Amino acid sequence: MQQTNQDVKSETQMETVTTEQSSQADKIKDTQQVIEYLAERFPQCFSVKGDAKPLKIGIFQDIAAQLSEEDPISKTSLRAALRKYTSSWRYLACVQEGMQRVDLEGADAGLIEAEHAEHAQTQLAESKKRAAENRKKKAPARKPRADKTGKDGERKFAPRKRTANAKPSAKIQYKPKSKAIEPFNGELKLGMEIRVKLGNSPVPCTVTEVSGDEVVVQTMTGMTIKTEKKNLV
Repeated sequence: MQQTNQDVKSETQMETVTTEQSSQADKIKDTQQVIEYLAERFPQCFSVKGDAKPLKIGIFQDIAAQLSEEDPISKTSLRAALRKYTSSWRYLACVQEGMQRVDLEGADAGLIEAEHAEHAQTQLAESKKRAAENRKKKAPARKPRADKTGKDGERKFAPRKRTANAKPSAKIQYKPKSKAIEPFNGELKLGMEIRVKLGNSPVPCTVTEVSGDEVVVQTMTGMTIKTEKKNLV
């Protein structure tokens, strides 16, 4: 039986879908492996150990522009890998005011501003605090001390020895509560620096589009976020 044009068209579409699915299946999904691929392809920009280098703002678009179907990573896995890379302790530690950002070739790509450096150090401190709390939760509970009682049934406590050079215990200092974050009420302009509430702390961004109550901003890593004005601080 002779095939119709519709049959041939359907088979061609099926082959195209199958090829695309096969191509996606071959892509690297693990974020750490994606980071290792980036470090191998752009060694002047990325690394997997040692000191990290601050990345150029908009690095995601620079990498995405060089990706092709033959590359083992997709834009989705690239975005996830960049998020993991820029939130690591060694990367946050390198984001210091006045340090040079680098592009894919390792060339200078702008100095780090004070606000970006402050945000990175805040993220680093919060991340280390959470890690310490998690270690504390996973630590085995201490065994209770043996109950030492005298013949009369009363507990006896050995007096604590105090040496001649012993110093009095230091008073506990309590840090003042941080001030509440006030919403942004000024006039928005394209290209201005602004902070957006994402998670526990505001993220420094750049305004790229304003439409009514909605605002499109870009993060330090080049990610584009659409949000409402009420989320700006």
